[in-house]
This record gives sequence, structure tokens and C-alpha cells, in this order.
Amino acid sequence: MGNPDFGASGRAAKLTVGQESFSLAFSWDDSILEQVGNAGSRSELPVAALTALARYNGRIEGTNTGPVKATIRSGGLKQHWPVIARTCGLPELPR
Repeated sequence: MGNPDFGASGRAAKLTVGQESFSLAFSWDDSILEQVGNAGSRSELPVAALTALARYNGRIEGTNTGPVKATIRSGGLKQHWPVIARTCGLPELPR
């Protein structure tokens, strides 16, 4: 979210997972281009949002050069959750 080429170094976005909603504040990060090959921004993600996304698909809405809406699939995060939980000291997901 955000694009400094258009005068927006960061933007707010709303993440909805099930009945829960989270406000995210994105900031532009030039290092993302080197890491993944695309320019981008990043936001801190509350543990509650991360845990919810590991259980259910989420929906993010915000603005870049125009409105952006996307579904975030939980499959990959759910698959890697045991290692993430162990490494970060988070609880395992309920079965």
C-alpha cells in the first residue's frame, strides 16, 4: 500500500479475517525489491491477526494508486504454523 512515485510513502489498510477486523499502517520499503523482485511496502501485523490468518482466509482493502482489494489465503501460513509457533513462542492452532 502506498507508492512514493505517486507521493504516497505509506497507507492505511483494513484486514478482515472472519468477524475480526485489524487496521494496518503500511510504509514503503525499498529493500523489498531486492528480496522478492517487486517494489512494496510493509506493515506490522498483530499476533491476533497472524493467528487468525493461519486459521482462515482474510480480506485486505486499502489504497495504492487506486483502491486495492485482495484475498489472503491461509493455506501456506497454516502449513508452516508449527515452525512459526515454535520459533516465536506462539500457541499451536486448535485442530
